Amino acid sequence: GIAAAPGAACHKDHTQPSHVLAAMKVDLELARSTVRFSLGYGTTTDDLDFVVEELKRAVSGAEKRTAAA
Repeated sequence: GIAAAPGAACHKDHTQPSHVLAAMKVDLELARSTVRFSLGYGTTTDDLDFVVEELKRAVSGAEKRTAAA
């Protein structure tokens, strides 16, 4: 499976966008819509390929639902 979150686990109750994105001057609306993925030493290329393919499917599905609305 895939684990993702809107921010760092150490700030799970924090509702503001990442201070890193703010420092990068990312637009507030865009910063609020980001998703964080954490990688570790055990993360493989196959893991990343899996996430990319699942994200493609999720985005495609969202685009189809938006177009149908």
